[in-house]
Amino acid sequence: MEKNRFIIIILYCNAIFLSRFRVVSFDATGTLFGVRGSVGHHYVGIIDNDALNRNFLKCFSELSKKSPIFGRDIGEAVENQTGQEWWSQLVKMVMIRSAGDQQSVIDAINKLPVQFYHDLYHKFEGDRQTLLEGRAHECWQLFPEVLQTLDQLKYKDKKIVSIISNFDERIYSILKHLGISNYFKDEHTNLITTSFDCGYSKPNKLIFEDSYKKIQAIDSTIRKDQILYIGDHLEKDLKGAAEFGFKSLLIDRNNQHPDITTNKIAKLNDIFNI
Repeated sequence: MEKNRFIIIILYCNAIFLSRFRVVSFDATGTLFGVRGSVGHHYVGIIDNDALNRNFLKCFSELSKKSPIFGRDIGEAVENQTGQEWWSQLVKMVMIRSAGDQQSVIDAINKLPVQFYHDLYHKFEGDRQTLLEGRAHECWQLFPEVLQTLDQLKYKDKKIVSIISNFDERIYSILKHLGISNYFKDEHTNLITTSFDCGYSKPNKLIFEDSYKKIQAIDSTIRKDQILYIGDHLEKDLKGAAEFGFKSLLIDRNNQHPDITTNKIAKLNDIFNI
């Protein structure tokens, strides 16, 4: 009897936590889906994959500071590039950095045609034929618990679910390929907010504000403290969302932040057990 009472108390407390929120919002990459294999695997075979993987995030950070929002000429951005031009610049930067002092490899990279970068850019987007045939996306994959979590939140718990992501225009195609785009739609409102579309990247409060306006367009009575935001980056997600006024959780799948013991989950469906 005591054991059953204890279980009931735990379930009741869990229900109280989630019942506080009318909206659950997610980061995209690293939270809902990740790269299938590794970034290096999808680039070019003339360079060591480990070197590519080591340099990717460093180069991404450097280029983002120099040319924010994928080079788009709005908001924080200081240049006027297409997303494809920005990513082509990044890929070349990563490959040359990874080649080290191998001049013959650097020469080969410099001779790569524009078509190479075009094909790679759209490889990460996904092609229409793959979508029509229902085949798995070549570059991205959902984390195992994502579908079950979204199903329960949207259809059982009747929550509004949304995305706030530092991503470019390919996110819409990627979400379709992964089979989850319809979760983030209301009858009249698209609940996907990207840095590319709004011109500001996390942790800037303006990207969270842009998402909040979309949510209030559905129901103007929803308060900031009734929105739970989940992401995998300490500064951009956990702190950025909290400073705007959302309740935030860090998803730390590989325990990269062992010093953080609160407001942290290891899998998305852990929110049902808090």
